[in-house]
Amino acid sequence: MKLFLIRLLILLLLMGTGSFLPSAFSKTLQKPVVFIDTDIGSDVDDALALLTLLGSQKVEVIGISTVNSNTQKRAAVALRLLELAGHPDVPVAAGIGSTLLRQKQPRNWEKQLSQHLDHPPVRKPSAMHGVDLMIQTVHQHPGLTVIALGPLTNIAVAIIKDPTITPKIGKLIIVGGAIALPAYQQHGTITVGYKSEYNLNSDLDAARLVFDAGIPIVMSGLSPALQVTVGTEDVKSWQQLNTPVAVWVSNRVTERLTSHHATETHLGDVVGAMASYDSQSVRTKKLPLHLEVWGDTLRTVIDSTGTGTPVEVVLDVNQDQFYDNFHQAMATVLHGKKTQSRE
Repeated sequence: MKLFLIRLLILLLLMGTGSFLPSAFSKTLQKPVVFIDTDIGSDVDDALALLTLLGSQKVEVIGISTVNSNTQKRAAVALRLLELAGHPDVPVAAGIGSTLLRQKQPRNWEKQLSQHLDHPPVRKPSAMHGVDLMIQTVHQHPGLTVIALGPLTNIAVAIIKDPTITPKIGKLIIVGGAIALPAYQQHGTITVGYKSEYNLNSDLDAARLVFDAGIPIVMSGLSPALQVTVGTEDVKSWQQLNTPVAVWVSNRVTERLTSHHATETHLGDVVGAMASYDSQSVRTKKLPLHLEVWGDTLRTVIDSTGTGTPVEVVLDVNQDQFYDNFHQAMATVLHGKKTQSRE
């Protein structure tokens, strides 16, 4: 009788605290959730990052907002790719196309966007604004990871509009910045450096606001982006799958390579995306960063005084781990029933 009462008391305590065992066990089995803010359609690595997340089966993509000029068309690109990849239910909303404060002439991405949007998607973007979708999703899933694959305008405006989201974001992965790089340096056939860094410099005021918001940040910048590539051999293997999504991504990578007269292209966005679910794929170090603005150029500088914003900075890529993850995720998401592609 005494043993029965003890067991009953334990059960009541568990129920009273909301920790009833079946529920607790089910929560531990749930995948981590991620929200993606992206300028998909400019370069192919945004699409490859999305496909990697979908194919990893280790995280659940629960929402996407688009940023950086012509966000409606970018939203359509995201919807098209989600449909091809077999994930048509992920909410997608168009966000802000302009910069936060400074008027900057945006680059013309219409050719790339038209190539990415080979056919209109079946589904329309959400009627909700991308910033509002982000805010709503953070409140519904406290502790989620937000992955920023483009300029930080949407995230900055979300923080301004609803500052209560900042403690609810478990981690913010920012693809951008350049640590320990000169203004310009030659890397193979391309020139890189802090002046050529794109995402943070596209809206430097938004970047400064986001870095100062107190959200735990992982920054994956230019240095790790240059360490991993995808190229013609990958395209050949994907084409052999002959699924609509494999044909689509093969064509996008080929267009990128052709336009740059190259045999490979870098995977900066994929590094950031993969860091959301596999910390072993990258080597990071927490560094105090200071964002310096010189005219219209932003630099992410290590603060020697130690008083800068603490940021987990991706320094290197574990290439064996990265490529194993990448190829496995791509094989998963690109594999499917062979149908006649419309491309």
